[in-house]
Amino acid sequence: MAQIAQDYAVAVKQSNGNSRVGRDAVLGKRQSGVFFYAIMASTSSWVIMRIAVFFAMFLVVGCATRPSKRPVQYFPDLSTTYQVPKEWWEILGPETSVAIRERWYAACLVVMEEPSLWELRESGREMYRFLWLRSFHAPVAFRLEVRADGSGTLTVRKNDHYDSKRLRDQTLPISKAQVAGFVACLEGAHFWDLSWSESPWLTGNDGSQWVYEGIKDKKYHLTDRWSPVLHAKAKDAYAEAGLYLIRLSGEANEELY
Repeated sequence: MAQIAQDYAVAVKQSNGNSRVGRDAVLGKRQSGVFFYAIMASTSSWVIMRIAVFFAMFLVVGCATRPSKRPVQYFPDLSTTYQVPKEWWEILGPETSVAIRERWYAACLVVMEEPSLWELRESGREMYRFLWLRSFHAPVAFRLEVRADGSGTLTVRKNDHYDSKRLRDQTLPISKAQVAGFVACLEGAHFWDLSWSESPWLTGNDGSQWVYEGIKDKKYHLTDRWSPVLHAKAKDAYAEAGLYLIRLSGEANEELY
C-alpha cells in the first residue's frame, strides 16, 4: 500500500499538482479498487469510518431491494403436457432425448434473447415462431406476430452458432396477405392438430430441426420435425410453413436441409 501511495504522490508531483492526471497515471499500473484503498489510507480515520458505514448501508439496501431474476420457461413439460408414450421412457431412460431437446432449444432462444411464447400464451396475442437449427449453419429464429388488423411483423434473429455474436437482428413489416399466406400454410399442415414430435430420437445424422410454436386464443402448441425438406417424398406441407417465412425474411439463399 505504501508503494501505491508513493506512486500516486510522484505522479501528482510530475503533473504539477493535477490529481486527476496523477490518478490516471497510477491507474495505468494499478487496479482502481487497490488505488481507492491507498487514498483511503491517507485520510483521517473518522472520514474512513463514515465512508465505510455509508458503503455498507448502500450494499445492504441494494441487496435487499434487488428483485430476483426468475428463470424463463420456454416450453411446457413435454413429458406430461404432450403425453409422451410410456414406451419412449422405457426405451430411453431418465436422460431422454426429450429433455435434451428442451435444453438445446431453450439455450438457443436464450442466446437470441427471444421471448417465451409459452409464457405469453395467456396474453391473448397471436404469434408464431420457427426455430431453424441446422448442423452446419447458424441457428435462426423467425417470429411472426399478428396485429389486430391482420397485418404483422416478422422478427429474424440469427446467431453465430449458439454464442452471443448476432449475425442478424431485424424486424420486417408483413402485409395482411402475407400473414394470411403463412396461416394457410399452417392450416395445410394441420399444425394445431399435429403431435409435437414423430419420434423420441433426434432422428438422423446431422440435418436440421424445424421447430414451430404458436399462440392463439390463449392456446399454445409446439411441433418439432427433422429435416422435412429432405426426407419428404413429395411437397411437404409442414416444410412449406417454414419455407414461407424463410422467403419473407430474405433468407432464401440459405442452404435448405
